[in-house]
Amino acid sequence: MKFHSVVASALLVFGIPSLSAALVPGDLCTGNPCVITQDFSTDASEVLNFGSTTELRFQTGVRVTFGDGGEAAITAGTIIIEPRVRFRSTAPGVSLDFQADNGDFTVGTPASGATFDFPGGVELSSYSFGSSFFNARVDLSGETDDEAGALSMQSDGDLTLLGTIKADGERTGEFNAGQIDLDAAGTLTVDAKIKARGRGEVDSGFIFLRGTDATIGGKIDVRGKPGLGGTLELDITNDLTMTVKTRAKGRNVSGAPGSACDGGIIDLQVGGNLFLEGPIDARGGGTECPGGTLSAQVGGDWTQTDKGRIRVGTGGFIAQGGDVDITVDGNATLDKIDAKGDLAGSISVTAAGTLNVANKINASSTGIADRIDGTVTLQGDCGLTVGQTGKVSVRKSGSSGGQVSLRTSGGPMTVDGKVEASDSNELRYVTGFDPVINGSVTPAPSLVESPTGTCGS
Repeated sequence: MKFHSVVASALLVFGIPSLSAALVPGDLCTGNPCVITQDFSTDASEVLNFGSTTELRFQTGVRVTFGDGGEAAITAGTIIIEPRVRFRSTAPGVSLDFQADNGDFTVGTPASGATFDFPGGVELSSYSFGSSFFNARVDLSGETDDEAGALSMQSDGDLTLLGTIKADGERTGEFNAGQIDLDAAGTLTVDAKIKARGRGEVDSGFIFLRGTDATIGGKIDVRGKPGLGGTLELDITNDLTMTVKTRAKGRNVSGAPGSACDGGIIDLQVGGNLFLEGPIDARGGGTECPGGTLSAQVGGDWTQTDKGRIRVGTGGFIAQGGDVDITVDGNATLDKIDAKGDLAGSISVTAAGTLNVANKINASSTGIADRIDGTVTLQGDCGLTVGQTGKVSVRKSGSSGGQVSLRTSGGPMTVDGKVEASDSNELRYVTGFDPVINGSVTPAPSLVESPTGTCGS
C-alpha cells in the first residue's frame, strides 16, 4: 500500500531563473524519459505528477533548494536520481516525497550517491511499485528549536540502502532525535551508516526495519550523547543476517546521575533463521542507570557468533543490569551475552530444539554497592549443552542472589564447561535423560525430574 507525505498546493520556482507562476511538470522537463537538467528552488508546496508511464530523471549536478515552507510531492512511473544531485533546505519544516508508482525508485549508483542536506525537522519519504535503491548522504538532524527529521521508504519489491543517514537530536538537548523507517515487500539490504543520537533528557532515535528476507550491515548508532539509548526494531518474514554494529548505549547527563541514561531497546521478530554476526551494545550509562533490553522471537534457528556479542548490562554505583529474552522455535547457539550490573539483570533463552552455550553468559553483579547477582534461565527442549568453552555465571565475590536454571524437556543435558551461581543451580530434565556433568556446577545443583517432556511434540 502506498503512503504519501501530506502536502498542499503551492509554488515552485526555478533558482535560475525564478518563476512567478505555479510550476507544472512541463516547466522542468518534457518527453520520456523526462530529464531535469536545470537547478530549481521552492518556498511553497507543489504536487508534481509526471505520469505513470514516464521515466523521470534528475541529471548529475542538478541542485534543488527548499526555502521556508518548501514542500514537494513528485510522482512518476520510474524515478532516477543520478549521482551528485543535491537537495537542500534553507529553513526547517520541509517535506519531500517521491512516488514511483509503476516502477523503480533509484538514487545514485553503488559507487556514488546523491545528497539530501535537510537539517531541521525535514520529512523525506519514498514509495516504489518496483524496487528501491538508495545511495546518498542524508542529514536530517535537528537544529535549535526543531525536532530531527524522518526518513521513510516503502518498496513493493526489494529495498537497498547505502550511504550515510544522520538524524541526530539538536545540540541543546531539548528536542528528540529522528526516525528511520524502511519497509520492503521483498529483500531488505542495508549497508549504511545510520546515526540518530539523542542529547540530554530526550529520546534517541527510532529505527524500524521490515522485509521478507534481510541482510543488515554497516553501523546503527542510536546512543545517548548524553541521554537515553534509542530503539531498533526488526520485523523480518524469513531469514535475517545481522553483521551491523549496533550502538544503543545510554549515557549519564553531566552532573545528574540516573537521569535519562537508560540503555536502548532492541526487538527482533524473525520468521526464519537469525544469524547474529555483529555486536549489540544497549548498556546503561553508568551510575544509577538501568541497562537496556533485547527481546527476540525467532521462527527458525538462532545462531550467534563470537562477533555477535550482546551487552545490556551497566557499570557504576547502584546501576541495574538489563534483560535478555529470546524464544527460538528451532535450535539456538549462544555466544557472549552480558547483563551485568550492581543489581544484575536477567537472561532467558528458550529453544524448542537444542541449545548450545559456546561462550560466556554473564548476569553477575559488578559488586559495587547493592551486590545482587542476576538470573539465567536456559532451556533446550530437545537438548542442552554447555560446551568446553562455555560458561554460565551469576556469581561475583561478595555478592548474593544469583540463580541458574538449566532445562530440557525430553533431550540430553551435558555440562562440559562451567556453571556458577552465588545462590543456587537447578537442572530440570525428563526421566531417561539424566544430566551429564563433565565440567563443573558450583554450588552443587538441585535436580528436578519430570516423567514426560515436550521435545518433538
